[in-house]
Amino acid sequence: MWIYLKDGFYSVIASEDRRHLIVRARVKGDLERLFPGYRITRWVDRDYLYRTLVPRYAVAEQIDLAVQDIDYGNFKNAVLDKRRGPFYGMVWAVMSEMQQQLEYDVR
Repeated sequence: MWIYLKDGFYSVIASEDRRHLIVRARVKGDLERLFPGYRITRWVDRDYLYRTLVPRYAVAEQIDLAVQDIDYGNFKNAVLDKRRGPFYGMVWAVMSEMQQQLEYDVR
């Protein structure tokens, strides 16, 4: 699962046990903001440099808090670190293209 928040981008995947999830980030500091107190590891040989193991309930709680915190009418304009804007805009453009292509590719 990919999660874009006003202050970070995360990838959440299964861990070896059902009680935890692995939360990954590409930018230093994102995981520390979302999961303070959890051990963050840096993996230079992986596509996501930063990872942490988090109980499923804690991931769900953070997602719930992020949803409750929505106070904007335009996500891209609400992103706190304006350096991320162009990157989030590129994601938006790619997904818009997907929408257009798949809308007319009815199977």
